[in-house]
Amino acid sequence: MCDSDRKKAINAVDLLNDFVGDFITGTMFLAKYHAAHNSGSVTAEQLVAINKMCLSHLILELTKWAEFYKKFHYLIPIELKEQAK
Repeated sequence: MCDSDRKKAINAVDLLNDFVGDFITGTMFLAKYHAAHNSGSVTAEQLVAINKMCLSHLILELTKWAEFYKKFHYLIPIELKEQAK
């Protein structure tokens, strides 16, 4: 692997780590507010707003993934390309 490819691979790994963190954060946030709603401390209207925000967050992350795939698809192992796409 040449130095340029190595730098691209390191950049891709950094981006993938960000994706994982963003997906975990969004999921944990949603789970926390669903639990708060179930305990009665968050209203249904508030939960709807949280759901909309989390959906927007998910759409943004999936859009980032599409950009990531377009730029770094050649770094993805062949056996994972179909799932990644």
